[in-house]
Amino acid sequence: MVIALLDSLDVRERILSELGFARSDRALGSSEVLSGLVRRAASVLAPCSPRVIRQRVVDGLQGLVSDDEAMGENVDSVIESLTAYGDLVELPAPEEQNEALLLYATPPTFVETAPGVVYLLGIPLDGTDVLPSSLAARVEYRRHTRRIRFDPSEKLPALLARLGLHGLPEGLWFKPPRKQSPADLVAQYDEQLRKTSSKGDVTDLEILDTSRPVGFYKGRWRPPGKSNGRFVARREQRYGARQWCYVELRDGVSERLLDLRSGDLRGCDIAWHLQLALDKIAGTPQQFSAELIADDCVAIRLFGPLPAWWLRRWDVLGVPVRTSGCLFAYELSYAQYENDLPRLMNELWLVEVPKGITREGK
Repeated sequence: MVIALLDSLDVRERILSELGFARSDRALGSSEVLSGLVRRAASVLAPCSPRVIRQRVVDGLQGLVSDDEAMGENVDSVIESLTAYGDLVELPAPEEQNEALLLYATPPTFVETAPGVVYLLGIPLDGTDVLPSSLAARVEYRRHTRRIRFDPSEKLPALLARLGLHGLPEGLWFKPPRKQSPADLVAQYDEQLRKTSSKGDVTDLEILDTSRPVGFYKGRWRPPGKSNGRFVARREQRYGARQWCYVELRDGVSERLLDLRSGDLRGCDIAWHLQLALDKIAGTPQQFSAELIADDCVAIRLFGPLPAWWLRRWDVLGVPVRTSGCLFAYELSYAQYENDLPRLMNELWLVEVPKGITREGK
């Protein structure tokens, strides 16, 4: 038996090769590579908690990246993105497990979003490859998304179906919840909250303060103090991630508490949607800004999180980008921006900050 010693460069190249990237094509800390590592870990470990996947990826990168703590935060962000996108699904854990929520790998799936483009979702078990090498080589990786462009004459969707991938209609993948006014949405959760009771202190409760400026999401979170009213909140659980909830406080003590759960939606998506409605009703709707950065390209910046059904659209129809001064940003074609602008305002109740965008003739 021959034992070969590999240096960090050799290990890096092997990792990239195993994930399907060209040699020296990506940095180990890039969103594309971390997404591949999370998918690979989930293919073996799921169902499991997010922290188990995170730890496996971070442990595997020890000695190959410079800042383990920052890498852990980046892996958390990638897990969040893959769950919103549809590679992973978050479900309540069985009662006998010492976890609150588990991540499950979704089955290999494709979505035809336009003639000649399919997006790939899902994670095959045990890291097995479901695509032949000739097709795998055509996969384009962009942040946490994967797509294949094709000539319609080659009938790629039919081939993917024969390979065992499930075809998901685009409309179902993008489908938002039932359209409601802000008042109706809040009234729905107020009524559910009215039917609950959870008097007394709640362990490590943190509330999202509607009275704080909408332009700084992290700064809106605070302890209850002596607050009165109803708030989107997060609470400590004995096991697993913090639970999203809707709480009624009197002098900072819980009078009623409703955990935000749904079979189709993550707790965070329900909470963020509800907070959008609460902010609109309070007269301080959440904001976005937009800037024309090329002849037909708009950078749109957002200052608070949006629910997964919206982000999936922009993962496909736009390009997620990193920029300062906002929580996240996308680049969209001008036509796509014009198409989505009414929906941003009417379905998510966002308003454009005065900076706005300008374009000759518009």
